Amino acid sequence: MKTVIFVNAFIAFVFAPFLSLFMVSQEFDVLSENMIVPTNELKEPVNHLRDQSTQVGQSISNLGILVTKQGAIFEEHEEKLTILSKQSSVYKVLSDDTYEKRILNMLGPASHAHISNRVEIKVFELDELGYRGFIAKVKLFDPTAFKVELSKGQLGQLETTSRAAKRKKCHFSY
Repeated sequence: MKTVIFVNAFIAFVFAPFLSLFMVSQEFDVLSENMIVPTNELKEPVNHLRDQSTQVGQSISNLGILVTKQGAIFEEHEEKLTILSKQSSVYKVLSDDTYEKRILNMLGPASHAHISNRVEIKVFELDELGYRGFIAKVKLFDPTAFKVELSKGQLGQLETTSRAAKRKKCHFSY
């Protein structure tokens, strides 16, 4: 009897998976009908989505081409600006030198000069046609080094330059 129970149990274990598959497959037809995807209804939206994706891809491609062209134009302009900037620097030096030579030809050598990293001041004496005075040529490297001041701090007043300098506590000597 133990052998019969053992054989029956063995047969039940062997056939159990097949039995469950058989039982499930009986209801599979009913369940599989619920899994049907209406592909005819999806065909038009999928085609529309594919067309839009293609258009987006083309737009991205065109944008990439434009960015590449703009980058090339930017680099070309940057090179031209660099060249122009270098030329401008050369011409500025030539212009400054020409101006300096003309001033020196007209006024002669400076009687006094003050040169620093903020300002260059050259003072020239004038003594022509009964006029005697001074003229200063100022070249600013730092705009904060220079300030305009009115005589006695208001319009219409008279004051010597040296008195105004003392009043404003200017520290310039030559």
